[in-house]
Amino acid sequence: MEVIAVDQDPAGMQGSRGVDNGDQGVWTKPLCRQDGPENAVPLFNRSGGTAGIIVSFGDIGLSGSAAIRDLWARRDLGEHQDPYSASMPSRGVVMLKIVAADG
Repeated sequence: MEVIAVDQDPAGMQGSRGVDNGDQGVWTKPLCRQDGPENAVPLFNRSGGTAGIIVSFGDIGLSGSAAIRDLWARRDLGEHQDPYSASMPSRGVVMLKIVAADG
């Protein structure tokens, strides 16, 4: 349901590619939020092995710390300082919601 909510977000903003180095990619989609910046951030590992992927908050229009939630797992990952990094399995995809903590 949370992933569907990203698609149906009232802001209607299109997602865009943030970082793509061929094997790892970070996309971002700004979401409608009254009290501060919030983004849906899919991460892709297209490589044949486990890889670390880094999300720089500045690349997605945020700064400082942010609360992060894994939308597919429906699990809060806590508050993190810039940048956030994740280890992803081969051909893995994670969809995060990143909310500015100071917003």
